[in-house]
Amino acid sequence: MNRYRVIHRTAIVTLFVLAFMSMLGTVRAPLAVVDQIVQAIIGIALWSLLISKIWKRPRKWGLGVGIFLLAVIAFHAWLLWLAPANPNHGDLGISSTGLEFVLYETPIAVGAVSCLLLRYLPE
Repeated sequence: MNRYRVIHRTAIVTLFVLAFMSMLGTVRAPLAVVDQIVQAIIGIALWSLLISKIWKRPRKWGLGVGIFLLAVIAFHAWLLWLAPANPNHGDLGISSTGLEFVLYETPIAVGAVSCLLLRYLPE
């Protein structure tokens, strides 16, 4: 099996894992039922779109999805940087240690790198 197929499958599996993590976070969030339903629908639509684009046209969409996932990591890092300034930070039960951040962001980074490689590796 060539490298391109392995990376393509890695990207798809990683996007499925990220979709599952997103849906799990939506269910765990302390929101009203209507807000959870709306967030779940938007999340399912977004991740389904990204998975279908990478599945059908990996070379064309790999760069865009990879950049999107890198932007997600940057946004999460910005939120982690803002967290200590929040007075309710301790009450929310959210830990802001560097190790937990790296462990949470690892699947996103793997997905971003594999999607970016889909664009530039020869088939």
